[in-house]
Amino acid sequence: GPLQTRRIPIAFLTRLLFAIYFVETGLLLIVGPWTEWWSRNLFAQLLPSLQLVMGWLFTRLAVNLLGCVTAFAGLSEVWRLLVRRPYAGSSSTL
Repeated sequence: GPLQTRRIPIAFLTRLLFAIYFVETGLLLIVGPWTEWWSRNLFAQLLPSLQLVMGWLFTRLAVNLLGCVTAFAGLSEVWRLLVRRPYAGSSSTL
């Protein structure tokens, strides 16, 4: 019916927005640890031990890896939504 027809675009847009959010967050986590912002934030200034941990190469690489995984998850969802169209008989659910 008309309600089902209207729900499909809403579900599609919701999934697309979440995917774009994942890509954006992933890119921020990839770039963030290598910027001045990473070293000069309020939490690092208030807690010297946190500033020490944030300065470690391991921490930066771990955050970077998390960003890669997040961005990849978002890109794969965008790919699935925009490029790989489901066949006509499939019922897509959230």
